[in-house]
Amino acid sequence: MKVTVHRSGGFANIAKTFSIDAEQLDETSARDLEHVVEALRSDSAERARRPDAYRYLVDVDGEEFVISESWITEALTRLARK
Repeated sequence: MKVTVHRSGGFANIAKTFSIDAEQLDETSARDLEHVVEALRSDSAERARRPDAYRYLVDVDGEEFVISESWITEALTRLARK
């Protein structure tokens, strides 16, 4: 599973993109990524926008989700730093 995140918006509208490939993660991190994707697919993912907030387009193997910065999870940002 490959997850690509495109961040846009914010006050300065500085875009950023990062990708995470589950095959390159250790077992625990890959499981964390699966949990993040499951949450995105559920109706519980908060997608409301605020002015000047970051907007995230998350692509999971071709399936796209649009979420706000208030929903972006610590697990996803932590995995992106690996």
